Amino acid sequence: MLADTMLAGDTIAGLILLGAAKQFPEGHPIFRLPVFVLQWLQPSLTKAFLQMALASNDPELIQQETDGCNANPMYMCKAYYRQVRNVSDDEIAKCRSLPSLLIRGGQDGIVSASDVEALAVAMPLAQMKTVANAGHVPMLEEPGKVAELIDEFIKSI
Repeated sequence: MLADTMLAGDTIAGLILLGAAKQFPEGHPIFRLPVFVLQWLQPSLTKAFLQMALASNDPELIQQETDGCNANPMYMCKAYYRQVRNVSDDEIAKCRSLPSLLIRGGQDGIVSASDVEALAVAMPLAQMKTVANAGHVPMLEEPGKVAELIDEFIKSI
């Protein structure tokens, strides 16, 4: 298991998480709907998600992400979101001694700052960094800044 490898300390020097949180909503009720209904709703779901996820007004990025979201088969989305479960405190405790970098977009409408802060508190060696002009996907909206943060973190461990 990954956690066992991390405890051994011989493989993983650090952990980098983007858009992570200690708690996520589990099993959103909309995914109880039949797949054909989700397919019909998919353009609206995509639009609502991207309004919360993206800080950018870049039409090319919005179109790229719209196309990508709408290409997701809804039976896979349904399966994924119905099985999402939060990591337990015991599992997080296994990472307490691991240097970690938590990156979030300052305008993320999906994961709040307090959700990321809760994860940072549970992982005492974690550094929380915010990319001010980005949403839930800072690596797409501010790739240079995210790369800089990752580079600095890797050099520090």
